[in-house]
Amino acid sequence: MEYPSGWTCEVTIVRLERYVVESLPRREMLALLIATPEYNDGIPGVLTTAIDWGSRPPGAAPLTGKPVALMGASPSQVGTARAQLHLRQLLGHVHARTLPGPSSWWRRRERFDRELRPAHEGTRRVLAALLKRFARWIDRERAADAAARALAPPASVHR
Repeated sequence: MEYPSGWTCEVTIVRLERYVVESLPRREMLALLIATPEYNDGIPGVLTTAIDWGSRPPGAAPLTGKPVALMGASPSQVGTARAQLHLRQLLGHVHARTLPGPSSWWRRRERFDRELRPAHEGTRRVLAALLKRFARWIDRERAADAAARALAPPASVHR
C-alpha cells in the first residue's frame, strides 16, 4: 500500500487466536485498526476477550480514548456489517473513539486471496482511502487532546 509522502506507519499484526491477549500493546499504541470476521451476527469471542482486557484497569485502560477504525471480510452477503455494529457498541462502552462514518466490509472470497491480501483493485482503493481517512482523523483527535490539555487547569488547582 502506498502512503502520501511524509507519512510513515508502523504496523503490528496480531492474530488473536495465536496470541496471549494479556500481552497486547498498552498505552504506547497510537491507534488501533480492527479487522474482524463475523460469527453468528457478531464478533469472535477472542476479540470480545481482547476488548475486555483492553478496558482494564479503570481510569488507565489502554482502549480509553484510543482512536479505532473497523473493517472486515466474511463470506456472508452483508460482509461484517453486523459484527462492526457489535464492535461499535462494545468500543463505545469502553470509551474508545471509533472512526465515524462508514466502515469497510467485504465478502472475503471476492476481494481477498488465500493470504488475505487484497486481490481486487477496487478493494485496494477502498482500503487506501480508509487508511488515509483514519490517519487524518488520528491527527485531528491528537490535536484536540493537546488543546484540551493546554486549556485544562493545573492538577494542583482546587475548586
